Amino acid sequence: MKHITLIALFALFTIKGFAQVKTPINCSDFEQKAFSTKMNFKASPETDNYDIIYHRILWKVDPAVKYIQGEVTSYFKAAENNMAFIYFDLINALDVDSVKHNNTELTFTHTNNLIKITLPNSLNQGDIDSVKIYYKGVPQALTGFGAFETSTHAGIAILWTLSEPYGAREWWPC
Repeated sequence: MKHITLIALFALFTIKGFAQVKTPINCSDFEQKAFSTKMNFKASPETDNYDIIYHRILWKVDPAVKYIQGEVTSYFKAAENNMAFIYFDLINALDVDSVKHNNTELTFTHTNNLIKITLPNSLNQGDIDSVKIYYKGVPQALTGFGAFETSTHAGIAILWTLSEPYGAREWWPC
């Protein structure tokens, strides 16, 4: 009996000796790091002169092909007087075909991941208006999170997106 007890105790301590040591995880450290990353994100200051009311979005996509063709109509409210331009975030890898206001083409530039649109008339604070942006191309990842990805699942082509917190500009004007 004495030998069985000693063997059992030896086995117990041996197993415990080979067990993994787990370091306690402090969730608040992870949350603080994630929050800090979000707080350090520099949004385009040019987009502060309006508030989005809503976006009407039409896309042509094929899950088997990493490519998008889209039409985004953005309804917005001017947040300042004498607003002559409106800016939208969109990566340069996507081509903007045209921008329209009530079926009239508007002048725009697309550089530094920003679309700068010249409005047909200056707006005053509180004015509501809209523009329609036509674009196409192969979305590219800036954030590293894969905001627009194609793959397969069980042999079937799939497409998934991730826009929050800052991935939307990688695949649609926002």
